[in-house]
Amino acid sequence: MQHPSTTVLHETFADPFYFGPDAKVREEDKAADDAIESSGLARDKTYAGVVEEIMGAMSDGKRVFTKELSTFWQKEKLANNMEMFTHTFLIRHPEKILRSYLRLQKKEGKTTFFDVNEVAYKELLEIATMVKASGKELIVVDADDLLAKPQAVMGKWCEMVGLEFHEDLMTKWEPSKPKMWDKWDGWHEDAAKSQGFKAPVHGDEQEELPDFVKEALEEFMVLYTSLYDQRIKV
Repeated sequence: MQHPSTTVLHETFADPFYFGPDAKVREEDKAADDAIESSGLARDKTYAGVVEEIMGAMSDGKRVFTKELSTFWQKEKLANNMEMFTHTFLIRHPEKILRSYLRLQKKEGKTTFFDVNEVAYKELLEIATMVKASGKELIVVDADDLLAKPQAVMGKWCEMVGLEFHEDLMTKWEPSKPKMWDKWDGWHEDAAKSQGFKAPVHGDEQEELPDFVKEALEEFMVLYTSLYDQRIKV
């Protein structure tokens, strides 16, 4: 976010995914529905409108970096726009993702919830397959590699996307909570406290997982491994 050559956006497709004319029909889940309703998401955006907003952010001459979730992928709304952008796939071991969601689910009075159907590894692999088929280079960063060797991974990533590497800006920073995170209150507390790439320890890493999570983990591991094998190696 501190890089002088970039404008950073955050989960812009969440708004039309959950609300508005393009919203995806979700299975009823009161806890999740209440959390989403409590968010700061706009209620009237469309996928086409968000694409226009991203393109408009490029008008100041800076590179635009938008962090999105594969959860929001709707092929019929976005497939025709994919070749306009350079895509980076940030992947994380599925067990760590699932434990993070379970941890966040326990928070009260926030917008946090856990819907295993929104851990969208299948959609992520679909997007990656489409990008690769278009002839673009597949850029995959594994979160554990990034934490272990931030300078090397970020340096290689910058080289691949054509961005100047600033070690002092891209591997360490001052704790802060950007306003763009306000729409998802409770989801970014670890990130807001961070000062660099270091995994937080919560003490629940060895707790037994619920059966439905174990079943999901088995499925996600196959998809994760497919992308992991294509990651940036340093």
